[in-house]
Amino acid sequence: MSLHVQLEDKAKTWLAAKGKTLTVQLLKARGCCGGGPMELTAHLGEPDDLQRFKEIQVDGLRIFVPYHIEQFLKKDTLDLKLWGIGPFKSIIVANGVDLF
Repeated sequence: MSLHVQLEDKAKTWLAAKGKTLTVQLLKARGCCGGGPMELTAHLGEPDDLQRFKEIQVDGLRIFVPYHIEQFLKKDTLDLKLWGIGPFKSIIVANGVDLF
């Protein structure tokens, strides 16, 4: 499966103003009884360990995603959207992940 990254126009404009680099990470939420759900998070900048990520270029923006992230997605598209108001804006991953 080939991964497609889609950013809404507002997210592209905001990310371009914030440094043009975004990292998407797979995060396992911890619960009190062992495991928790898997979630995708996004944060500005490059990942700490570049060897674990592949870079995808979208309209001059650099998006880093973990290798093999496709196996956790419900579809072959990673949807990124701008979320929040005022100075509390960030980019979120709008599609969920499959646990199995």
